[in-house]
Formats: sequence, C-alpha cells, structure tokens
Amino acid sequence: MCGIFGYLSKKYAITHNDLKEATNSLSHRGPDGFGTYLNENHSVALGHRRLSVLDPSEYAAQPMWSNDKRYVIVFNGEIYNFVDLRNSLVKEFNIKFRSTGDTEVILNAFIYYGQNFTELLNGMFSIAIYDTKLDEVWLFRDRIGIKPLYLYQDDYIIAFSSELKAFKKLKLLKFKLDKQALFSYFNLGYIPAPLSIWQNISKVRPGEQVLIDSDRKVFKNKYWRQEDQIAEDSIKNEKRAKELLHDKLRKSVKRRLISDVPLGTFLSGGIDSSLVSAIAAEQSSSRIKTFNIGFESSKHDESDYARAVASQLGTDHHTFRLSNDEMYHTFQNYLDWFDEPFADSSAFPTYAVSKLARSQVTVALTGDGGDELGLGYGSYTWADRLSHPFIFRSRFAISNLMNLIPSSRWKRASKVFRIPKADDFYTHIFSQEQYLFSSAEVYSLINEKTFTAIENTNINKLKRLLTPKEQFSLMDLKYYLPDDLLVKVDRTSMASGLECRVPLLDHEVVSLMLNIDEGLKMGSLGSKHIFKSILFDYIPATYFNRPKQGFSIPLKEWLKNELKGTLLDSVSTLSDQEWINSDYLNKIFSEWDTGNDLAYNRIWQLLVLGNWLKKFQ
Repeated sequence: MCGIFGYLSKKYAITHNDLKEATNSLSHRGPDGFGTYLNENHSVALGHRRLSVLDPSEYAAQPMWSNDKRYVIVFNGEIYNFVDLRNSLVKEFNIKFRSTGDTEVILNAFIYYGQNFTELLNGMFSIAIYDTKLDEVWLFRDRIGIKPLYLYQDDYIIAFSSELKAFKKLKLLKFKLDKQALFSYFNLGYIPAPLSIWQNISKVRPGEQVLIDSDRKVFKNKYWRQEDQIAEDSIKNEKRAKELLHDKLRKSVKRRLISDVPLGTFLSGGIDSSLVSAIAAEQSSSRIKTFNIGFESSKHDESDYARAVASQLGTDHHTFRLSNDEMYHTFQNYLDWFDEPFADSSAFPTYAVSKLARSQVTVALTGDGGDELGLGYGSYTWADRLSHPFIFRSRFAISNLMNLIPSSRWKRASKVFRIPKADDFYTHIFSQEQYLFSSAEVYSLINEKTFTAIENTNINKLKRLLTPKEQFSLMDLKYYLPDDLLVKVDRTSMASGLECRVPLLDHEVVSLMLNIDEGLKMGSLGSKHIFKSILFDYIPATYFNRPKQGFSIPLKEWLKNELKGTLLDSVSTLSDQEWINSDYLNKIFSEWDTGNDLAYNRIWQLLVLGNWLKKFQ
C-alpha cells in the first residue's frame, strides 16, 4: 500500500522541496520507497511513497513511466486480477513488461483500453495518470471507497493526495472550515464524501473518475454505483444463494492471499472476521497468522472467543491486551491519523491490532463489510419498525409516552422516534443508534438551520423495490462504510505500515449480496444468516452463541478518568469559536458532569473536535 500526491497549476510553480515535503508527509503509508515527477516548468508534479507488497524491485518503483514515455502513473492499492489482465494485454497487444507487479499493468490497461479500463479491475485503488502529450490528469477511485483520495481546488491550484496532511505542506493553499462538514460531523460522527473539513478540499467519491484537463477544468463521472447492481428479482433459494456466495468468497479470499510478503488476518472472534479467517485457512498453503486485541475490561474483551476460534482453525494466533493508559497515550496520534474530526473511537483497538500484526506481517485480511451486507446492525430493525405508516405518523406521540418511563433505555429509544421529517429518516436513526447529536441538537449547537448531514439521494427508483432494511443497508454501503469504517481501517493500518485487504467487499461479493433476498440475510440464524450458514460449515455454531459485541472500547470510563482534563480543555477551545452556541455547549457538558452517561459519544465528539481545532486550525 502507498501514498500518492499530485499538484497542477498554470500560475504557481511548485519547488522540489515542497514536493518532497508533501510526499514525505505520507511516509507512514509507504516506508519502503520514495519517488517524484516534476515537469520542466514545475507546473505539474507527482509524488509517491511505497509500501512494497508485490514486486519489491526497482522496476516497480513509482512514479512509473509508460514504455513510450508519454504517460506517468502514481498508484495506491492492490489489483488482485492483475496477472490475468497482464496476460490479456500481452496476448492482444504484445506488450513487453519490465516488472512483475500490478502498477505497470494498470498503466497499460489505461493506455490500451481507455478510461473505462476500471471495469476490468478487481481490487482497491486510488490512481493518478498524467498524459504529458495532452497535459491532462486522470484520477480513479475504487468502487467501494477502500482507498482514499482528496482533491484540492482554488482559482489557480489543483492538488490531490491520499491524506489531507500533504496539503498542509504547501503554503499557497487556502484552508477555511466548512460548516456543512461540521454539521455532518456532529450528526454522523464522520464527514461524508464529497465533503472534507476544509471548503476547498473534496473527497473523490467511491466509483468515481476525475479528468483535470489542460485548461485545469475538472470533470467528474461515476463509473460504478451500488444502485446499478440491483437486479429485478432477488435470489430466494437458500441453497443456490449459499453456493453462489461461498464460491465468490473463496475466490475473493484467494485473490487477497497473493503477496510477496508475510500475510495474516484480523480475528475478533465475531462472525465476519471468523468467516474470512476460516476461508483463508482453507485456501492458504501454509498456516496463517491471526491477530486479536483484548481489553482490561471484561465487558469489552472478546479475546477468549477469538482464541477458541483460532484453536478450531489451527491458526498461529497472537493477542495483545490494551489498557486505558495505552489508549490515552495514543490520543494525539489519533488526531494525526485522520487530519479532520472523526469520532469513531474503535480506531484505537484497530490501530493496536494493526501495530501487533505489523510486527509479524505486512498484509492483513479483515472482516469489514459483513454488517452492512448481512443486515447486522440494530438500526435495520429500527428502519423496519419506523417505516410502518401508522408508527411513522404517530412517532412524536410514541416518543413522548416512552420518555415518561424512568429508564435510560426507554429514554434513549424515545429519541429514535423523533424523526423530524421523511428526508431525515436515515440520518436520524443512524445518529440516535450511535448516541450522536440529532439534527435539532446540532442546529442548537452551531447556530445554523440550513444544512443536511448527507446529500439527498433517491434510492427508490431501482429495478426492484427494496425493503426498509435493504434501503438502510444500501445507505450504509454508500456513506457509513466508505467514510467511517474504511477510513478508520485505512488510516490506522497505514499508521502502522500495514496493508489491510477486505475480502467481503470484493465488488463481485457486494453485487451478489445486494441481490440475495432479505429473508436469507435475516433468517432463522438471526442477522447475517447467509454468512453464518457458511461459517458454521467450518466452525460449530456453539462458538458464537453470545450477543453481538462490536469492536468498542471503555469510552465512558476513559472520559471520566484519563481524559477528563483533555475534555475540559476541549470545551474551553470550542467555547471560543464564533460559530458555537456556548450556552448550549455548557448545558451538554453540565448534564454529562452530573450523570447523563447516555451522552458519552456526544462528549467524545466535542473532545475530538476541540482538540482538532487546537492542533490544526
């Protein structure tokens, strides 16, 4: 895995030193190599940091030139079918390849098949290709959004990068907070594409290609959408669905086991990581290594479950126990990992397990995507419940009645019912399931009433009518997965110099799962029924007879103890912001201080944002 950077300007040249600094700010993404390209007048520049996974030789170094010296590429990711694609290119065009890796294959696929070559790629990627003859740059991001790509634009400069930190190395760039992004952060806990925390910087969307032409105009086009994968009829026969899915999963895992460096899997002991690890153990020619993080608090610790699964699979298993004190000492690193406000606290154990894995391997397979594809979240049940016409019309009356019951559980549930309007259905349920700020609370906090957390998106005009659970799942695939969960895994693993691969998010697996009937996802085995039916052929179901736990940390306790002083500093910093309603802010903090434990995720959001403002603004 790697880090890429690019710069284009008709007015301002970039210096060698600035290019070097911007590129080297991504060194954690690629500790094994460094390379740059700079044209004669310094108006176009490319930078690359390399993590060697396939073909570690100098022939695979980047930036890489085409054989005719017209094109130059920088690339972050892995293409799993590159051998088949290379063979096709050799057969059709008699191309002579210098390297044995995937970068040269990508470049030639673009040259010979054109801009739609991404249809042929199976993998995760952010790609930039500069055509020196036409003086234009093409950018491509993978279908699911596994690998990141940011785009900076002002009147005179265009730049792109794997992470926001590279832009900060260029003094000519402009940075101004985006209040729409702040609204989304408070409402969702992350900032969804195309937004970033800065007004002049956007995220290239999953499945999007971007052309920056010779006049430095920017054209964007979606080449892949989840919605387009949905067929007229879903697969209702369980035997057929299971056979198709098992075959796709085996192929997906096998593709992701290709590596010239040591490889392992994350194993939490839950359904998704156990399924990936089981198939990896089956497909691998050698004993695989598995990695797990445990906690001092037994409430959050699943290490015993992971150890039992590892024993059943016969893996070489490794566990690291993470303390509150160790999490506290990595907090400042947390801000550096993400470069913008990001409130998913499970980043801490993800970083810890990445660091543990990196001590022995360079590549790890993860189980990300299983909940979104297999209806594994409680929010899907809420979507089904609240979509009933009578309940939706009566939602405020029901909420008022529930709020009268002296139980924190019922009071929390009452908040879920208070959906402001139909357009807020997804974002409201999501925010309240995650214990985050409702839109009404955000309006009170930042003195604004004109924003929405995500762009309005119509997912009803499809080839078949989706159920409420399927609609919610699709929205999670479009937003929560790429802009929260995959961001978390990418940044924390890259901070450790580890490449993570996600077999459940192979686009062929995603397309199939979107067309497996809801009854096979939420069946007799509960949520993720179809995944469990495959897993239980490898591991007895008794290993998983326990409530879903999730990859969480003892955040409430941490905020009340180790981070209490940091929290006070954050509230003080936020109070000084002109866009913050200080009275409402103090009200939230006062309620927390006097025992409102349900506010812990909102308090965490405030702490993260306050510290981020102090460090980066």
